[in-house]
Order: sequence, then C-alpha cells, then structure tokens
Amino acid sequence: MSHYSRLLIAACLCVSNAANAVNFFADALYWQATETIEWCYNNSLSTPNQIIEYHTMQFNFDPGFRVGVGFDGTFDIKFYYTRFYTKSNATASGNLVSTYLGGKLAQSSTFFHSGQLAATINFNMFDLDLSKGFTVANSLVLRPVIGLRGGWIDQSVDTSFRGSTSISEYVTNNFRGIGPKAAIETQWWLKRTKNSRWNIFADFTGSYLWGYWQITDVTYQSTGAQVHINSGNRTFGAITLQALVGLEFAYKCLDVQLGYEIVDWFNQFQVLDDGTGAHDNDLILQGLTLQLAYRF
Repeated sequence: MSHYSRLLIAACLCVSNAANAVNFFADALYWQATETIEWCYNNSLSTPNQIIEYHTMQFNFDPGFRVGVGFDGTFDIKFYYTRFYTKSNATASGNLVSTYLGGKLAQSSTFFHSGQLAATINFNMFDLDLSKGFTVANSLVLRPVIGLRGGWIDQSVDTSFRGSTSISEYVTNNFRGIGPKAAIETQWWLKRTKNSRWNIFADFTGSYLWGYWQITDVTYQSTGAQVHINSGNRTFGAITLQALVGLEFAYKCLDVQLGYEIVDWFNQFQVLDDGTGAHDNDLILQGLTLQLAYRF
C-alpha cells in the first residue's frame, strides 16, 4: 500500500495550489460490526431428538475515527483515513464441536467440554475524492463524486477447546485492496442566515476494489501435533456499498454533522470451515458518525 499512499499525497500536493480554501475535518465513529460467523456448535445428545445449537460471533459497538483534509476550488478534493477496531470474546460449554476445519480434524471422535473465542477486526481505509456541487431549485445541492479507495482489513479468529484432547486454533482473513469509487452527495437546505445554516444530507457511495485475501489456519494440539490448512489466497474484485444520512449545522467556518452510516463489504470473509466449506460472508459496519470540520 506504500505506492498507493505516495500517489494520494502527490495528488493532494498538486491540486493544493489551485485550491481557494482548505478545510480539516475529524469524525468520531461509534460503529458495530456484523459478520455472521459460527465458531462452534453444541450437541445436546438428547434422545430421541438431538438439538444442535450454533454459537455465532457477536461484536459490540466500539469507537473509531476518520480524519482528513479538503481543498475547495473549481473542483473540490478530499483525502481522508478511516480507522475502526473491534473485538469479540465468548465462551461455550457442553458437547462442543469446532466449526473450523483444523479443530474438527484434531477433535477425533470425542466432544470438547469447553471453548473460548477471541476475534478481532482491524479496519484501515484511505479515500481520495474529486467532486463538484450543483445547486438545484435554490434549496437542493447535488454533488457527484469520483475517486479512489484503498486499504486493508485484517481479521483474526482465535479459538481454544478443552476435552480429552485440547487445542488452540488461529485463523486469519487479511484483505488488501485498491480501486475506483463513485458517489452522489446531497444537501437540502432547511434554514439559512447570514452566518449559519441547517441542512439535511444524504450521501451514497459505491466502490470496486481489486482485492487480495491472505488466509491462514493453524491448529496446535496438546499432544504436540499441528494441523495446517492450506486454503490458498484469493484475488478478485471487492464491491462495497455505503450510505450516510443525517443533519448538518454550520456557523461561519465551523461545520458539525451528525448522521447514521452503514457500509456493506460484500464477500469479505473467505475462510474455509468444516460445516459450509468456503465462506463469502459480508462485513457490515454501521452506527453513528459525528463530524467536526473547520474551513480556512
């Protein structure tokens, strides 16, 4: 990603001389990640009917941030970085079976009695936007946007199980990608005075990143044996859809925005498991976004 970062910085430096105004902005994010991934299941062993209960990873709301700089001129330019980190911890007990292939192979013919999960999502993304606003009907502003998006999403799923044989399994699903994006940003003016204004805004974005996934799965047994699952890396396009809707207040050079944001990263989780084979689960990030911007 170093070449991508240099390209973005060079582009910003080239256009800064033509900019009439500069603004800096920072977003406080309070998001929740959703990714439907089962890490184990419990078999009731009851007769005559057995009950199979799957345990799914659950993420809480966690803070993140977005920081950037904008240049206003004939065309407006923004460069910004988004960072979000979240984790999930869980325990289970009963007659357990690991859903991941390494744990299943190491389990032999008995059940595990207890299990623990520690999973993380480390989201880092850079965006470079080029846009121009058009006023429609004196109260509505439409702003088409084209740009580049690139970055990385590292995910880990670490599980451990105890039974007649105890295991620790470490699974990673690390993504790198870069590609074009397009968006339409809208503003509806509610109230305007000499020094202030109130707006409703709605932004909709799509991107297509050429993606590369590096996947690992290693299981360590209490007997000293190891299981390595070589599933192969993935290289294909990653599609994302994003929406941000909220309320904006501006006073002189200060802008404040509060909105609800949702981002869907299609087919982001690509790990193999014993139950369904290859995964293609979406990663959804959603929650509140509060932006403070100051224009010079």
